[in-house]
Amino acid sequence: RRWFPPADFFIFQMSGTWLTYGPLLIVIGIDLFCTKTQVMYEPGDYGQYVRGGSGDGAWYVWTIRDEAYLAEAYSQGYLVKPDWITFDARWNSSTGDPIGQGGLQDFELKSQHTGSMLRYLCPIPGLATMIVFLFLVAYGNRRRVEVIRTRGKSLQDEAEEEGRPNEQEAAVEAGQRVADGQQRQ
Repeated sequence: RRWFPPADFFIFQMSGTWLTYGPLLIVIGIDLFCTKTQVMYEPGDYGQYVRGGSGDGAWYVWTIRDEAYLAEAYSQGYLVKPDWITFDARWNSSTGDPIGQGGLQDFELKSQHTGSMLRYLCPIPGLATMIVFLFLVAYGNRRRVEVIRTRGKSLQDEAEEEGRPNEQEAAVEAGQRVADGQQRQ
């Protein structure tokens, strides 16, 4: 029982198409890595929190600037006290006043974060583009090989009909004549 495909399965041929569009495929992959960072973004991972609810200022992202507070909430860059990194932990939700002096240093960004699950759909166009690209290049290469084989056969058939040797045989004959000429001298 064979576990791996035959060796001729792994043949790779670099054509002009790969040279032209290969770097584009790499750039799309890099963009997908960037998209991953954006899709997986959670404010708590970066010392930020969101003011939830509705009305003015809802879903805006706030950044904590109190480094001593952040040092207690995080250990080696990982959030260990998630309940400390919330709007309710930093502000009194009924009065809107900050809890302690640290809340006064926090600043509101113009960015909003709703935590919508639709964000996981963002990478789909990039992944689809890569898959379609690979399919089109593979199909194009196969089609190109078929056309070359067909043309080669038709040229060979045409040469046989006209009674002239095909190009490969003509090259061998020419090489033989040159070799014969050099031997005579």
